[in-house]
Amino acid sequence: MTVGGQPAVLLEGVPGRGMSRDVLMLHNGTLYHFKFQPDVQAPDKAAPDVEALFKAVTYSFALVPASKGETVVMGQVFWGPDPVPNARVELRNMGWQEGPKSTALAQATADAQGQFRLVSPPVGRYDLVALWPDGKQLGAGTQVAIAAGTTVSDVKVYLVKEVTLLEPAEGVEVGVTPTLRWQSFPGANLYRVVMVDRETMEGFVGEDTRDTSLTVQQPLKPGRTYTWIVNAMTTPGMHMLAVASREIKVKP
Repeated sequence: MTVGGQPAVLLEGVPGRGMSRDVLMLHNGTLYHFKFQPDVQAPDKAAPDVEALFKAVTYSFALVPASKGETVVMGQVFWGPDPVPNARVELRNMGWQEGPKSTALAQATADAQGQFRLVSPPVGRYDLVALWPDGKQLGAGTQVAIAAGTTVSDVKVYLVKEVTLLEPAEGVEVGVTPTLRWQSFPGANLYRVVMVDRETMEGFVGEDTRDTSLTVQQPLKPGRTYTWIVNAMTTPGMHMLAVASREIKVKP
């Protein structure tokens, strides 16, 4: 026989317990023992129908899977090495930078220590994106994989501020070895400069400097458009504090 969809053993007429029925079932290492026996100690009452009780219990018994725990994502928001109080954290679809996917699927506000907690977020792979308390968003986000009934902890999400770029101006034509300039950013000890061909995504410049200017040494390709990016960093921890980008076009 089966009980709750599991194989079971029926024992009838156990010695010393006449008219009894016992059912034994083993499930996931746990032994279940069902006993059915009329109340022979109460002769003034009609003995219960053991057969009806047996059928009611064994036919309706079901094994319910143990419920999983709460699904939680928790962590802390930082700007450089410092926590950001009251920052907003949003769970977004990967590729949220493309616009339609930027809708928050879940969100939370960090406490005074920058710690946040998302309860019952959707299951899957997503980006956690932080926003400053004023709603301004700057930061690449942090990828998370969420499984039902699990806790993802110690997630670090980083915010950045904006570097002020000076020259060349947006969209101007430059020579093949332009000089890039920007304003000093408070707390930054190092600037990481990257230049990328907008069409091919090929990187041409990737240099670190302690100055607030950099002259491109490797000649750029004439007629191409490039994006130049400045990351303001701390040392020795190498935390990113601020970033900015701009496009320039190389003269034909």
